[in-house]
Amino acid sequence: MTAPAHDCPTTLDLSRQEAWVLHTALLDTVERELDEGNDAERALTLLVRLEEGKRFDREQLKYLTSVLRSYIDGGVPPRDRSPARDILQNVQTALA
Repeated sequence: MTAPAHDCPTTLDLSRQEAWVLHTALLDTVERELDEGNDAERALTLLVRLEEGKRFDREQLKYLTSVLRSYIDGGVPPRDRSPARDILQNVQTALA
């Protein structure tokens, strides 16, 4: 389980499946932002950080919470629903 960040950058303790679900949620956000004519830089930055195994700061974790909530509420495939909720809990723990 991910430890609370307490204003320190933290890595997320994700299973391989959870990492892929978060990757998918971020890609979904990138595509949606671009389709709406918005800048997708924030989601792209987090996607790269995830792929490189880098740490996330508090603001990035807050944004991941928003990404995951949108993904869960926006018709997530059934196979991704439980892992997405687990990741959201993991991120919220890091923010506590």
